[in-house]
Amino acid sequence: MSYLKPLAKTEVSDQAQEILTEIENQFGMIPNLFKTYAYYPPLLKANWQKFRATMEGGTLSPKLKQTIAVLISLDNSTEYCVCAHSRALLNMGISEEELKNIRHLIEVLIMRKIITMTLGSLTFSGFILFGLIYQAGGVENFKLRYFALTGIFQDQTKELADIRSQNLNPAKNTRIELSQLLNGGPPKDGIPSIDNPVFDTSQTTPFPQNELVIGVVVNGEAKAYPLGIMNWHEIVNDTVGGTNLTITYCPLCDTIVAFERGNTTFGVSGKLYQSCLVMFDRSDDTLYSQPWALGVVGKNVNTSLNRVAAVKTTLGDWLEKYPDSKILATKTGHNRDYFRYPYGSYDTDTKLIFPVRNQEQLQLHPKAIVSYIWEENQKTPHNSFSGISQQFPHEELKKLGEKTVKFGDRTVKARWDTELNTVIVEELDGKIIPSSTAFAFVYPSFFDIF
Repeated sequence: MSYLKPLAKTEVSDQAQEILTEIENQFGMIPNLFKTYAYYPPLLKANWQKFRATMEGGTLSPKLKQTIAVLISLDNSTEYCVCAHSRALLNMGISEEELKNIRHLIEVLIMRKIITMTLGSLTFSGFILFGLIYQAGGVENFKLRYFALTGIFQDQTKELADIRSQNLNPAKNTRIELSQLLNGGPPKDGIPSIDNPVFDTSQTTPFPQNELVIGVVVNGEAKAYPLGIMNWHEIVNDTVGGTNLTITYCPLCDTIVAFERGNTTFGVSGKLYQSCLVMFDRSDDTLYSQPWALGVVGKNVNTSLNRVAAVKTTLGDWLEKYPDSKILATKTGHNRDYFRYPYGSYDTDTKLIFPVRNQEQLQLHPKAIVSYIWEENQKTPHNSFSGISQQFPHEELKKLGEKTVKFGDRTVKARWDTELNTVIVEELDGKIIPSSTAFAFVYPSFFDIF
């Protein structure tokens, strides 16, 4: 699976260059325009009359006006109406296949909250403009070229102000290449964690039996966290069985990690590493890579989180085993559609939105489900994991029933749990080893297969 560098203006057709030049002349350099409007929505609101006057005036070409008009509503609404404007796009000569791909990308990025900011949907002017001019190259290569517009490939040494305010140099307090720490779209806490969770019972939850959930049991107390909610919030700071926990989920990677949080809480940093969630500790702003459960930038770099067992299963299977379980309620204080999967076909197709490494090692469908276990050692190699790890493809375990493997200097057993219909990894004495599920592309991105 290959990824192309951001699109340069000289690489596109003459007509495309004319459109890009017009945008530059009217609004300034494209990256500055769209990044500013996406990250500082009040600025757009304050300048809306000027922008609208430009749109309504005669200085823009009809082609560019029409392009922008289908991306933002002319009544200054924040609603994105790509479906309603499909006919307009078709009339502009965009194929059905390109529309399908454009819609898919939009749904994924809507989830990242870029356009839930005030008029943030203007960001998509850049995205789809490149989609419109991409006809010669095909939209399957369009995935990552919007980076040139959003500033995702920024110099991270100029960011991370909260870490710098502690008189720490991020470049000297990092486990990873800062250039690979990407902006996912929303700012820090732009995807809001749930810090005061409310719970339903099996009788009051609105979620159906086939809803996927993250299940956790601590000291006899069972709780379930529906992915319909986790898709939008990614982090829940909770207390289970008297233990303060943080429950995390990355929709882009399908990774689940639960860990003891002590007296602090964790939030969504807005950054991604290898396409996966990067969390931050609100007490000291250390950034943690979720799939490693490890501090990667900041005061507590190389600090491991104390993980607890968590499983991904269906609500019905979970309640069958834990009928008294509490279920995270939709009363989050935020207006989200918790019953709609906002990522389109992302969980089943082969496409990735952000670049990841080592995909030449991948022998499974990128979105096949695996479980993996890992234990880091005291070594701290730059930009890589050091320790032991093992993955278990779900389809394989479902057929085998169980499998024993060497894990460091001991033998562990992975088994297909017929009650929860998922993989459980145990020591030979039956003690559960904390694991994570993941899309198959994740494992080689963080751990070496060979």
